[in-house]
Amino acid sequence: MSAALDAWLAAVRAGAARAQAGAFAHHVSVRATTGSTNDEVARAAVEGAPEGYTVIAAEQTAGRGRRGASWHSPAAHGLYVSTLLRPDRWSALAGEQGAAASSLVTLMAGVAVAEAVREACGAAVELKWPNDVMVRSRRQSAVDNRQAGLPSAQPGWRKLAGILAEGASDGGVLRTVVVGVGINVLRSDAPPDVAARMITLEDLAPASCEPLALVSAVVAALLERMHTGVGALAAGDLVRVRESWLALAPSVDGTPVRWHHHGVTHSGRARGIDQSGALRVQVAAAAEMLVHGGEVEWLLEGVGA
Repeated sequence: MSAALDAWLAAVRAGAARAQAGAFAHHVSVRATTGSTNDEVARAAVEGAPEGYTVIAAEQTAGRGRRGASWHSPAAHGLYVSTLLRPDRWSALAGEQGAAASSLVTLMAGVAVAEAVREACGAAVELKWPNDVMVRSRRQSAVDNRQAGLPSAQPGWRKLAGILAEGASDGGVLRTVVVGVGINVLRSDAPPDVAARMITLEDLAPASCEPLALVSAVVAALLERMHTGVGALAAGDLVRVRESWLALAPSVDGTPVRWHHHGVTHSGRARGIDQSGALRVQVAAAAEMLVHGGEVEWLLEGVGA
């Protein structure tokens, strides 16, 4: 094991040790490498692991995002975190309210990540529906991009982190949810198409911020924010979860969007989220559609999207 990897693992353990996060800090397993942290936590769930059980890895060899997409997970350059939730034990919830809370897990996790990053390094991050933590990029010309070795068409957002929530049901009841989080921490030799769309905490943090101290700070803050967010869901405080997400997602207030559904292209302007977390889109003067999933293209104005 390299000295750099040893130092990274020690920084993660130090962050978990200082987190004031109840069970979310007491059941943390740190790995040098794994196939997928989500898969590890899912196996632990079957074996009876408690809510809050968390796996943090320095490297994933089979990391994935939404819809089976691969997740670039180089060793000791990112935080790859998965946490077990047990919504069937949230005593304040039942029936439709329980289903609504479960649908908000991804939004809650987004808030936890965004707030943790803001607390750790002061970065101006925001949330993009449904599951990404982003930073708005300035407009760059095609010449600027070619000189930087990047594609000529740059996105209006750069992705800092992504979230993947995977649930398991039994008898029509959602028993467990594994929430996976991938955060880009240090710059890496990412493939060009990935590098053009990503940003790291190292890019955002003040120059005086030591990278390993940043890792510890983000780990501690993330565990604490997850503990707080799950507590809100378990107590049935769904309004608080939605409002916290909306406060970090200015793009859902009027941004033009385009998406495909059953082979048909739709477009409109985002108008917030509904009670279940679905995206509300105004498609005509008095008509609105709900988008529950899939790929949505955000046509950011004034940032070269």
